[in-house]
Amino acid sequence: MRILLLSFCVFMLFTLTGTAQTRYITQDGFFACEKKSDFETITSYAVAEDIEAVKKIVASLKCIVLQGGVEVQIMDTAWGLAKIRPIGHEVTVWTNSEAVKRKK
Repeated sequence: MRILLLSFCVFMLFTLTGTAQTRYITQDGFFACEKKSDFETITSYAVAEDIEAVKKIVASLKCIVLQGGVEVQIMDTAWGLAKIRPIGHEVTVWTNSEAVKRKK
């Protein structure tokens, strides 16, 4: 019985510590968009150096330019991308994985 109880306690410890989200800090100047498809679009405009198209998609509020120093959690990842949520807010946005650094 003691072994079963000990096993349960160890299991709960690993479960609880595994669910704690690591926090990250945003880096200044990266694009972020609510929709992944919009992020892919603005990235293609930036790579093509189509500054006017980048300005239009930012002006439409489909995408923003991240401010550095914002504490976030990573909610999802995809190839080179991270879906982030600012601490204390419900909204999530897609950005480059390089746009966030682990909080020290």
